[in-house]
Amino acid sequence: MNYSKFHSRDYILPEESENPSSPEITPSQDSPDNRTRIKKKNLINKLNYVHFNDGTILVKLKHKKYDNEITLEAKPQPCLKNLLRCHWVPIPGLLQKLRSYAIQYFLISDGLKLIRMEAKVLKIRLHEIIIELPDICYEQSSRKIRRHVCKKGINVELIQNGVVFYGELIDFSSQALKVEVYIKPPQTFQWIQPDSTVHVILKENDRIYFSGESSIVRHTHEQQKRSYVLEPSKNRITRYRGKEFRSLRHVLNPSPTIIFFHPFTNKVLTLPVLNISGCGISVEEDSENSILFSGLVLSNMEIEFANKCSIKCLAQVIYVEKVNDHDKENIKSGISILNMDIHDQMKIAGILHRSSNKNTYVCNRVDIDSLWKFFFDSGFIYPKKYIEFHDNKQKFIETYKKLYIENPAIARHIIYQDKGIIYGHVSMLRLFTNTWLFHHHASSLSTFNGPGVTVLRHLAQYTNDFYLQHSSHMNYVVLYYRTNNRFPNRIFGGFAKELDDVNGCIVFQMTYLSFTKNLNKKIELPSSISIDPAKFEDLLELKNSIGKEYGDLIFAAYDFEQELYNNDELCTEYERVGFERQKHVFSVKIYGKLKAIVLVLVSEIGINLTGLTNSIHVFIIDHQDFSKKPFLLVLYQLQKYYQENNVRVLIYPTSYAIENNIPSYKTYNIWVFNTLYTDKFISFVKKLAH
Repeated sequence: MNYSKFHSRDYILPEESENPSSPEITPSQDSPDNRTRIKKKNLINKLNYVHFNDGTILVKLKHKKYDNEITLEAKPQPCLKNLLRCHWVPIPGLLQKLRSYAIQYFLISDGLKLIRMEAKVLKIRLHEIIIELPDICYEQSSRKIRRHVCKKGINVELIQNGVVFYGELIDFSSQALKVEVYIKPPQTFQWIQPDSTVHVILKENDRIYFSGESSIVRHTHEQQKRSYVLEPSKNRITRYRGKEFRSLRHVLNPSPTIIFFHPFTNKVLTLPVLNISGCGISVEEDSENSILFSGLVLSNMEIEFANKCSIKCLAQVIYVEKVNDHDKENIKSGISILNMDIHDQMKIAGILHRSSNKNTYVCNRVDIDSLWKFFFDSGFIYPKKYIEFHDNKQKFIETYKKLYIENPAIARHIIYQDKGIIYGHVSMLRLFTNTWLFHHHASSLSTFNGPGVTVLRHLAQYTNDFYLQHSSHMNYVVLYYRTNNRFPNRIFGGFAKELDDVNGCIVFQMTYLSFTKNLNKKIELPSSISIDPAKFEDLLELKNSIGKEYGDLIFAAYDFEQELYNNDELCTEYERVGFERQKHVFSVKIYGKLKAIVLVLVSEIGINLTGLTNSIHVFIIDHQDFSKKPFLLVLYQLQKYYQENNVRVLIYPTSYAIENNIPSYKTYNIWVFNTLYTDKFISFVKKLAH
């Protein structure tokens, strides 16, 4: 072909010839008998699909003089029959390349299969090429795993030995990443050692989708910008510390599916779920088309169940492994759920807990009349307790309708129910920012392995599933129980004793009393006594006074930390769902010396049947000069926060009430539990059951 004469503006072939001789084509080296034949009509469909996806085909060229080869990209236009028009992808020096190189053949790739097309070139211009399609072409090669083209905007940080190189992700598979990296002076590509691993961060704007070590498989050799093919070093990552008791895995029928936008392609993908728990799932992919790899973060994953119930979550691929299914190799991936909306937690827990026990219901809508009947029949509401709250029973009824029908985010309940009759119940209430109150545990059957223990086990499993998620706000669990109550002493007190670790679980005692509000006259404080909003240095003194015996658990669980003691976020959440909550922290001083920290909790009447969420907690720091009289004066100053005539008070330590002849009705054990030790608690309960 003669290229010596050309029009410099838009075409290369002489005189705009409509039917030039075809360029020399290098025949395929593979025997056609060993390759898959592609008919013209199928070829046209594939080319139109490339156009539909705004994709490109590859054009292989060979230098007419030096025999070196190059590859150019061209965008196919809609094709009907025999002729295909392609627009060149502009690059610097395109005109010179088209003059100096002869076209050899064309390659069409879908990321997995590579089709070689040897076609007659009819016309070449600077902006386009027109070819005549062959009747038959062949699949030249097939990758084991499909390579996927990445969308624009996935940025790369490639880090080695303290130096950061920047670039973008070009394409990827489940086993490798292709990135294009550029240098900024004084950087040089000589700083990257190909035989050493690099740390790779893939992100879009400020959202990180992958971060991990990778090996360099190969790279190009340009001076200013290079392509690197990277292979992540790990097929499994550790998201959380290991558990002895993993969340229960369920195989559901019909199986749910996951639906998500892949962060690197923005395409919607759907995969079947093999098994599912409250904190993770496993899925299976066809190995050729696999698109998940270990460490990948899925920011918008949706789990859809057969009844059209669906939940959305933030998730991360934890592992990928090969599995064989009837001589076909597939890829199994484990995906950890990092966070989900707290109402979605209730949805998935409700499905999974009923899957393991058909009589166990999590946060279901409850027949309120049946619930109240159960509380009386089980003895949970005993005569003295009923006398205490019967004047406000209508308020209690309204509160429980909100809790058990509307299912607000601040409350949880688990019920054991058979044929409409409730036999076991337990509930939790979000008491502080990251602390839940475990309360209202009751059973109408007293056997150790009965409904009461069943709901307790399910509560422990619920905690085990969700405590690591931020939306749960479940770093700690507290429980108030009477010192003479045998069941919680055996379970909760026994666990604290066996664990013997103040970082994991403690039990401390508080004296309980109540007093009637003095409404007749205003009681003035002497000038020597002050009650002021607590400062953080006052709380530190409290921490020092209790720290030797109880570590940091009281301080952390009761929101005494600097960032939390003045935080009103939980009060706002209560108000949003129609409940009252106030929290005030005061320091009591006599002649300027700190004597006590007082925690004033105000909540909806009836939200806790014992009223402990609507009470004053007094933590004595210094007994000296803080006798019964100034103590009572302080209480009378704080009575204004309560609507009820009877104000409840809890005092720590119990020795203070004894030494100062303060009348008390009972003593409570307060169990404070760090949920990081949930594994050990489940183990303890299992041992008791046997």
